Amino acid sequence: ATALIGVPYFRPRVVGRDHVLGNRPFIVACNHRTLLDWAAIAHFIPRPVRFLMTRAYYDRPALRWFCRLGGAIPIAPGRIEPSALRTALAALRAGEIVGIFPEGRLGTDGARGAVHRGVSRLATLASVPVVPATIRGAARAFPADAWVPRPFRVTVAFGRPITPPRADADRERQTKFTHDLMRAIQSLSEREVEKRV
Repeated sequence: ATALIGVPYFRPRVVGRDHVLGNRPFIVACNHRTLLDWAAIAHFIPRPVRFLMTRAYYDRPALRWFCRLGGAIPIAPGRIEPSALRTALAALRAGEIVGIFPEGRLGTDGARGAVHRGVSRLATLASVPVVPATIRGAARAFPADAWVPRPFRVTVAFGRPITPPRADADRERQTKFTHDLMRAIQSLSEREVEKRV
């Protein structure tokens, strides 16, 4: 599916790709508007990304083999259960990249959904930075009522990595980190594209 994003059909472009280069482990956190989001993100990161994916999609017979092939980590709706947290932590400690959608579900009206603290907890426990990201054009390229994608340009923007609080940080600092991350994602979605790669 990532190959589909790379063809001229979507006229893909990227901003801030230097933030996802190198060999360090990190979490990439993105807003979630369409089923193309994970593919767009993965296309512009030169290393494999292991996305946290709700079981509503992971457990579908037609998708399960593909999810496993891509190393997706299944989670319960709205939360990261202990087994998934252990798997994601192990991946990060092994130097891998984990992808997460902080809102936990697809947004259908463009408004920001409720944000779960799983990304903050995961980043804090693994002591890895979080790269905010956003995707512009995905909702027009693959609207909710469409059966097939449309030839509309998709732009992926990556922001500066954000360092999580220490493992012994109180809940207030954890909450602030989550809010700062979502503000960074929102800022990326509103910013004009100044650089193309």
